[in-house]
Amino acid sequence: MCVAAQHAGIMEEQGAVVAVTILEGEESYTGSERNDVRSSDYEGWARSFSVAPADTPDEETIPVYGCWTTAQAIVGEAGAILTVICPAGCTNAVWGTDIYTDDSSVCTAARHAGLLTEAGGILNVTILEGEESYTGTERSGVTSLEYGRWARSFSVTPFIVAE
Repeated sequence: MCVAAQHAGIMEEQGAVVAVTILEGEESYTGSERNDVRSSDYEGWARSFSVAPADTPDEETIPVYGCWTTAQAIVGEAGAILTVICPAGCTNAVWGTDIYTDDSSVCTAARHAGLLTEAGGILNVTILEGEESYTGTERSGVTSLEYGRWARSFSVTPFIVAE
């Protein structure tokens, strides 16, 4: 859905709130290239969806971020815990293990930490002060890189619905 929103020109680097409408299937789908995304021609399919800009989110809305979204783009004071929805297939660059530099992809860090599968999902991001150094490792099919001192960091934890 996020890639479709980017193709449609309504998803920006910092993410967007997108309205998704489930539709009946089409006889065929015509591919095109727009906004640096190439969609493919395809035969008939049972169901479809469309994307459109959503109304301004309220406090109950959880933003959907793209794979390229970093903690820098999300912004928040140290100690802030933010909830995000990640799309499928994120494999962007990350630096660190368990604590990541804030210029790392939030959704890829969550995959590295074992909190998300390739299908994406919901997680919490905690904004942290910077670390003296970041250790790189390979986990959950994602390789993180090591790095030296960085001004801000973040960690990822599972999303838990409050009762």
